[in-house]
Amino acid sequence: MMFLIALLGIKAVNASDNNDSIKVYDSKGTEHLISREFYRTNVLPERFKKTWNDKDALYSAIITSLHEKFYLDALEPAKHYQTISKDPESASNLLGIIYTKLGHLKEAKDTLQAYLDVHGDSGVVITNLAKVIAAEGNPEESIRTLWRALKVDPNQDNALIWWSAIH
Repeated sequence: MMFLIALLGIKAVNASDNNDSIKVYDSKGTEHLISREFYRTNVLPERFKKTWNDKDALYSAIITSLHEKFYLDALEPAKHYQTISKDPESASNLLGIIYTKLGHLKEAKDTLQAYLDVHGDSGVVITNLAKVIAAEGNPEESIRTLWRALKVDPNQDNALIWWSAIH
């Protein structure tokens, strides 16, 4: 596959209109269409390996994998990111979101709560905690938690949109 898209000289990855393919762009900006499975089994592991110790590049690789719904593939890199990141809020959120997407609600809740226990209130972390609580099937507690998030940070788009949708 074009020597692994010029040895991972991929500049961007975007979902295509075809759910079985992913658009990738090489270092020259040329668009290529590759299968999701090829991307998941060949490109993504190499990208994680290449960016493993570069916190910013690793974060970007994890976010890209989440956009493509490769949650399980992003789990170990997100755990590693949490150990190398200098931003515990984003690291905890990222790992909590991945756990939630995988249905590992206890781990998601524990990750987000551990951040709050150590660092105090964060509107974004509390909003993601509210999502976990909603996924657990406790809408009343989820709404209370979402309100708590909005009291901490009333300008969060994600929380505001969710709050508006509820009411």
